[in-house]
Amino acid sequence: GLRRMLLRGREGGFEIGTWHGPASDGVDWRKATLAEGLLLFSRGRAAVGVHGSLLMHLYVAPPGAHVVDIQTMHTYDLPVYHLCAVLGLHYWYHPVGGRHSSQILPLRAKRLAKLLDSVSQKLLEGRGTQHVDEL
Repeated sequence: GLRRMLLRGREGGFEIGTWHGPASDGVDWRKATLAEGLLLFSRGRAAVGVHGSLLMHLYVAPPGAHVVDIQTMHTYDLPVYHLCAVLGLHYWYHPVGGRHSSQILPLRAKRLAKLLDSVSQKLLEGRGTQHVDEL
């Protein structure tokens, strides 16, 4: 099956979270070094995130990985798309309302869930991804 790991940037490194599913009480977070965070990116078959600097670490992602970029519809700067095109990654765009400077954005959860189902199906079928060992 697929394992879900979460990553968030912190000063001097990252925090890595493990999500145990919808029946769980949330996410277990632990501090991680920059090297550990980059290792997670280098072994991940998919990355889902809000458009921003954390997704710029995709340059270490394996060829064929899937990337879901959540960003505002009014953003015409597509560096994550360009990075994916150059690195041979599969780019998926999830547009949300608001502006790049907005503090809160409407996620459009049903639409995102449908998109993530499509990405998950591609991963389970092994389409367009190399086999990558788990952490």
